[in-house]
Amino acid sequence: MENVKKRFNLEEAIVPGISLIFGIAYFVQTTDASWVAIKWAYALAILTAILWLGVVGVYVFSRSEKSSTSEEKPTGVKVKPLIILVAPILYITLMPYIGFGLSSLLFLTLLFRCLDGRSWVRNILIAFTITAFLYVAMILLMQMALPRLEIGSFLL
Repeated sequence: MENVKKRFNLEEAIVPGISLIFGIAYFVQTTDASWVAIKWAYALAILTAILWLGVVGVYVFSRSEKSSTSEEKPTGVKVKPLIILVAPILYITLMPYIGFGLSSLLFLTLLFRCLDGRSWVRNILIAFTITAFLYVAMILLMQMALPRLEIGSFLL
């Protein structure tokens, strides 16, 4: 692994920023909840904080990238930040109709593609893994009532 610092791109901070806002709002609203009900949320928040500190550490303790001689030209309207801002709205809007699992899989796959994912297969595999983990954690372990798509006798 190279020890070269990547330039910080503000567009890459949109999704973590939105997630941070939702996380803070969640913990503010659940300050009076019992420990039994909130322990999984605290565990997930602690894990996320550890991973976030790791990412910050990579940016802080890496060497600066050598500047290139060519200037970047503005390309007009940037579509990627717009997609990243609109995708969560579509995700929340579609969830009651197509269920938590399918909407999460589509949302994550779209975001990974917008963030220049390496391949479709890898993006779908990672999105499926994250969706399955969230499904087990939220629906099976925490027994939350999230929207689910019913196809015959199969719940997705």
